[in-house]
Amino acid sequence: MYRRILVPLDGSAFAEAAIPLAERTAGACGAELHLVRVHPVRAQPSPPPTGAGDRLREDEDDRLWEDERGYLSRLRASLMARGLAETRITVLKGEVADTLLTYARFQSIDLIVLATHGRGGLERAFQGSVADELVRRARTPVLLERIAEGAAGSEAVGCFDRILIPLDGSRLAEEAIRPALALGRPFRAQYTLLQVVRSVTVLASLPEPPRADRRLLAQFAMEARQYVEEVASGLRREDLSVSTRVEVGDEPAEAIARVAAEERAVVAMATHGRSGLSRLVMGSVADAVLRRATPPLLLFRPRERRPGHRPPRPHRA
Repeated sequence: MYRRILVPLDGSAFAEAAIPLAERTAGACGAELHLVRVHPVRAQPSPPPTGAGDRLREDEDDRLWEDERGYLSRLRASLMARGLAETRITVLKGEVADTLLTYARFQSIDLIVLATHGRGGLERAFQGSVADELVRRARTPVLLERIAEGAAGSEAVGCFDRILIPLDGSRLAEEAIRPALALGRPFRAQYTLLQVVRSVTVLASLPEPPRADRRLLAQFAMEARQYVEEVASGLRREDLSVSTRVEVGDEPAEAIARVAAEERAVVAMATHGRSGLSRLVMGSVADAVLRRATPPLLLFRPRERRPGHRPPRPHRA
């Protein structure tokens, strides 16, 4: 279970949309909630010769600092009134993503919760995103609540009693199992292991569809069912409620988002943490799911492993 949960805030209602998710998780886990606002470092023009400009800027900066701490204090009071006693507030100064990551490391944060627009592709590449930086660089899972443009707050607080874990047979995808269990155990969650068999891959592999194509697709689907059932059997030995699904489709992200909406489930995925042109050229299923899925998305970037190292499967550890 998660013990220290970080919610980055910037004073906007949009960022505050992550609080209900974090509050619910912290309450179920008995976790300490950390509300953190980063006071940005702003470039200042040269002061006038008298030095009065320095004093004015320092006074203004002090007022902003107090306003930011007062803002966090009001949020903490509201959370405590609703029964969440373990809440810490902190105002820090520095570059936003770097400062949050440093804080998370030194405070032993094990889950970061924040709202995101779910932008992708060129829009993100040019605009940048704190959420993107945290997902790409954090060593802890990041729980994202996707908020529609113009929305003032979350339209749906995540239901953690159902968690969808997409798998593709790789060790990387299986790395999402551990943080998904940490999120779901306090809620006695029902887990669904999903594998998407891409029909487009089958079509491309054969010079003459369609009859042989159907046979090959059936074979791939059978192998996928065997795989997810093998993983599920290990989890069931831990007294967990686990079901399996195999879907056929050309777009894995679209299938994952559809199943998540049907089951009203949080999606838990591992990611390489690629950024910039690497993501634009190579694509990212997790990134595409974020842009499509309505339920929250739990993303985790595993540590790099040395070539040839094959750790035990998470469900057997």
